[in-house]
Amino acid sequence: MTMVMTGICYLLVQIIPQDSLYEISHGHRSGENLFRVFLIDPIPKNVTILHSQDDGGFGDYILLHFKISPDDFNSILASEKYEISSFTPISGYYTDTENPEITWWNLRSLGKNATNYFVSIEYDGHQRYQNIWVNEQRNEIYFEVTFIY
Repeated sequence: MTMVMTGICYLLVQIIPQDSLYEISHGHRSGENLFRVFLIDPIPKNVTILHSQDDGGFGDYILLHFKISPDDFNSILASEKYEISSFTPISGYYTDTENPEITWWNLRSLGKNATNYFVSIEYDGHQRYQNIWVNEQRNEIYFEVTFIY
């Protein structure tokens, strides 16, 4: 059992940034921390985080909802190799979360001309998908990270 726990701890230290380990072990990470870890660091001055959901780092997803300037949004797209997805909020796909307590997640609020960008990131034999849904003005974003183990 000690070997298994040691292995798990080693794996966590390898894939999770050090500044996040304390927050994970003591509860959920803040929206600001999630933004820095999964999008860009430092957080641009024009970003206002409206909502966030972190299942403690050991679950399946992370959610963020924030306002941003179009130029800062372009910086996020440039930070990874995001591609445009054919799934949009109005298609009904990914419009809600599986958690009924997360009432703020509303992709339809972005309008019918919203765009979905995605990227798949591999790390230490694992994979995560990052989805960005942005309104036509490119100033409001819903962001989701899904972990594949």
